[in-house]
Amino acid sequence: MLSNLSKKIFFIAIAILVAFANFFIWQYFQKENVPLTQPIPYQCVSYDPHYHFGTNDMVDVFFTEEMINNDLKLISEKAKCVRIYRTTNGMTSVPKIAQKYGLTVIAGAWLSKNEILNEKEIEILIQMVNDNPGTITHALVGSESLFSLTIPTNTLIGYLDEVRSRVNVPVGTAEQEDDWFLNPELADHIDFIAAHLLPYWYSISNEDAVDWVFEKYFSLSSYFTGKPIMIAEVGWPSIGSQRKGAITGISEQANFIKEFVERAEKNNINYNLMEAFDQPWKINSKEGRAGAHWGIIDTNGKFKLSFGKSSLLWAEIATLLGLLLNFIFIFKFFNINLKGQLLGQIILQLVASIIVLFFQTLVQEYMIWSWFVWILLIPTLIILFFIVFVQTFETAEVVGDRPLLKLKNVACKMPDRLPFVSIHLPCCNEDSCMVIESIKSLLNLDYPNFEIIVIDNNTIDKNLWQPVEKFCKEYSDKIKFYHLERLADFKAGALNFGLEVSDHKAKIIGVVDSDYQVKSSWLKEAIPFFSDHRIAVVQAPQAYNYQNTIFETALNDEYDGFFKIGMVQRNEKNAIIQHGTMMLVQKNILEQVGRWSETSITEDAELGLKILEHGYQIYYLNKEFGRGIIPASFTEYQKQRFRWVYGAIRIIINHAKQFFGKSKLTFDQRYHFLAGWLPWAGEGLYPVFSVLALIGTGLILWEPRYFPPIVFIYPLFMHMIVRALMIFLNYRKRMKIGLKRTFFSMIAGASLVTVIAKAFWIGLFQFNQPFRKTEKVLNKKRLGFFNYLVSVRFELVISSTLVVGAVWLLSIHGFFHKEAVIWSLALLIQTIPYFCTIYLMFIGNFMPQRCVINKIITK
Repeated sequence: MLSNLSKKIFFIAIAILVAFANFFIWQYFQKENVPLTQPIPYQCVSYDPHYHFGTNDMVDVFFTEEMINNDLKLISEKAKCVRIYRTTNGMTSVPKIAQKYGLTVIAGAWLSKNEILNEKEIEILIQMVNDNPGTITHALVGSESLFSLTIPTNTLIGYLDEVRSRVNVPVGTAEQEDDWFLNPELADHIDFIAAHLLPYWYSISNEDAVDWVFEKYFSLSSYFTGKPIMIAEVGWPSIGSQRKGAITGISEQANFIKEFVERAEKNNINYNLMEAFDQPWKINSKEGRAGAHWGIIDTNGKFKLSFGKSSLLWAEIATLLGLLLNFIFIFKFFNINLKGQLLGQIILQLVASIIVLFFQTLVQEYMIWSWFVWILLIPTLIILFFIVFVQTFETAEVVGDRPLLKLKNVACKMPDRLPFVSIHLPCCNEDSCMVIESIKSLLNLDYPNFEIIVIDNNTIDKNLWQPVEKFCKEYSDKIKFYHLERLADFKAGALNFGLEVSDHKAKIIGVVDSDYQVKSSWLKEAIPFFSDHRIAVVQAPQAYNYQNTIFETALNDEYDGFFKIGMVQRNEKNAIIQHGTMMLVQKNILEQVGRWSETSITEDAELGLKILEHGYQIYYLNKEFGRGIIPASFTEYQKQRFRWVYGAIRIIINHAKQFFGKSKLTFDQRYHFLAGWLPWAGEGLYPVFSVLALIGTGLILWEPRYFPPIVFIYPLFMHMIVRALMIFLNYRKRMKIGLKRTFFSMIAGASLVTVIAKAFWIGLFQFNQPFRKTEKVLNKKRLGFFNYLVSVRFELVISSTLVVGAVWLLSIHGFFHKEAVIWSLALLIQTIPYFCTIYLMFIGNFMPQRCVINKIITK
């Protein structure tokens, strides 16, 4: 056997190996094949200082000489010329500073629909050209003015003629290639043709992009014979949405520029690269994400096309973060086996990588300070990763066979004087046969000192409660029956009433639901645990008697997952979520903590938390001592889960001071309660994600520039995949029910997403939801097919819309479009819980009706 220190050293070595593997995976998937060299210096690059402000080009900002000086100094290392697009906002200082660094200038006047501003731009351009002979080599009047329908052709011609008559440099205007063929008359009013040839916007594939540029160039040259041609804008974005075969990336940008420049120099073609600096403000323009990333220099002043500038730094950050998480994991869970360690370490490295990948994207896409990121994405990311952490830790303990120490450390011996137990059985509008069967099982308890108190509340139908009363009278020495016609607080009120009428000798209070068949050994085996005076409650698991149908088996196994896995793990830290039935509690402690809460619809869970807040212990006796009946239909199953989730959310809100402030709750107790309930926030967000995904799909279909960075989908993928994997591993280890039953239990859990989301949001903002009991026996006539269809209308609408969106997106962009495929896959994956709901609704509500009460054979 290895010592604890030896284990830690061994697991640290494993963590280092896992970290190295993660590092090399990062390098493999993110390496950027940037050419070893670039043909620097480039002839000319477009220059716009707006990137300093992160605002759009309509904002009235002023570019200082210091700002321009720093920019041009940097540009002079990579190019021989700059093209500017306007004369205002401080740009008149560009020629003087450019001359200082040996740069020439292509000066431009920006034309808008405002005639007064246009006249001002023209006058300043003329003055700039005449004041800087030799530095300004060309003048451009307007940029894509005809393409954007900013001014009529005649107006543009007038501006061109005026400038040509007053300056001594070649004058032109810049338009896209098509607009030159549409407006050939411009050729008579210019000295050279300035063409914008940007193959990315025409969805030209990377392989054909440079050929396309030169094809357009020579087409213009042959059409406008004798006119010099300048390619006034040419380039490729380093980031942006894929446009058919046009894929963005730093290596794609570098390869395009290298190949283009080499061919342009070989053919003596004048060109201007688009552009010097990335322009983050363009993200919100019609150019979208791609518009922000045409620069050869990023906003931090780093040349993007340098060989070796890759993801090395980000890979190192991801690896080190993962290693830190792994070290914390090792020291917290060093007493689990290698299988559990590997599972935890690999998942934590994955989490670290996705976190870093997420922030890498935010930084590279200039979104790090976006309100959308910090208000919506980051909080969502925190919740999803918290859920992943919780599930990873719990599964690593289970798979890693972490010793269950509490089982060994609790004293357990039968006291000399057996305490008197008062067993309370509340019921409301329950089938009388079912209640009587439950009472009969209690009468058979192998324990001498107990009473049974049956509290029937708010049952109007005499045919339901009078047979129970009649049966109880036959055993008046053991049973007290009370019928309360009007009780405002339902189950909690009934249980508090039971306390009032309990025998004064009672030391222990037991609670059993009215559908339970209890084994005779319950009290005999549970009472000895109270010999440890720290223990206030002994809780046995809920269990169910179910018919051998897919529906009832799936529900039973979904319940069992909580009671055989989660509760067992939480018991180790004295942090179980008490669930009422099959519970024994010391009466004096129950009185001390304020009895059952009549303001909570999950009074059992709240009582357990109050007991822990007072510093007592709750012991989970992981042995079945009774079984109840599965909810009568899927609708009832949903109703029950709504009550549990809503009640839990209200408990967290009402006990926030105890969770987050000073209280007797230990760190582990706070963690396990929040870890047990907060994941429901993930379910609460799920329909929100679906709706946002549909809105996003609509925007993408309307305009592809709205394609968000695909990395934003990765946390959702990771959450769903890790959660499914952890449930599967936990069930295989503890439940041992086979693949088929495990699969259907996962369907049952997934089918509750919508109702959990509803309960979560209502729980946040409402505090007066009534207690709705779960029907265990169907006495009512079944609803028709259409009614059940209506009950899943949300799931039907949203799942079908998600499918339509995915198919539509793929039909437009095709399967070769990486972003479209991943986005469509995300849409289809999101339909899984909704289809699970629809499936369970129909098999749960159309299964053969339960006609008899299934009894449990007790031995």
